[in-house]
Amino acid sequence: MGGTPPAGSGGSYQFTIDAVCGSVVATQQFTRTVDEAPAFTSKARATFRAGRPGTFTVSAHGFPAALFTAAGSPPGPALPPDGVLTVAPPAHAGGSYHVTIG
Repeated sequence: MGGTPPAGSGGSYQFTIDAVCGSVVATQQFTRTVDEAPAFTSKARATFRAGRPGTFTVSAHGFPAALFTAAGSPPGPALPPDGVLTVAPPAHAGGSYHVTIG
């Protein structure tokens, strides 16, 4: 089996092949796993105000399941497996901060 699977088709697929020779039938089941690279489906940016905690939900798809990691500032962006980024910029912490998720 070859070819390029379409986007969004990652997963495990089961199928059966029957070989027939006269009156003899041989059957075998197979599982084909199609990996799909992770892709983000959420917005690319969010704005948070100094002194006001906020959240931003990061969503992605892929197979096996997309996992998240985050690095950047303000201090301690935490991105648990549910994909909710929690940011608490300290008061008077003006400026732009960039967080890279990958």
